[in-house]
Amino acid sequence: RVDVALSDYQRIRGVEFQELFLFLSFETWRGISKGKHGLSSQEWNALTSLYTVVSRPKDGLVVFVK
Repeated sequence: RVDVALSDYQRIRGVEFQELFLFLSFETWRGISKGKHGLSSQEWNALTSLYTVVSRPKDGLVVFVK
């Protein structure tokens, strides 16, 4: 088991996992599911890091929204 904050995603670059349990705030989930125009550089970096994180699991991805 490895706990990694989304902001620290570079710690798992190149690493694969069997399963990933992703915990997101409701605000983050809403932004992902609804989309957003005119992203700032910081917001764009957060989205690209999310892609890196969700592409790591081989068998399962479970998303918890709190």
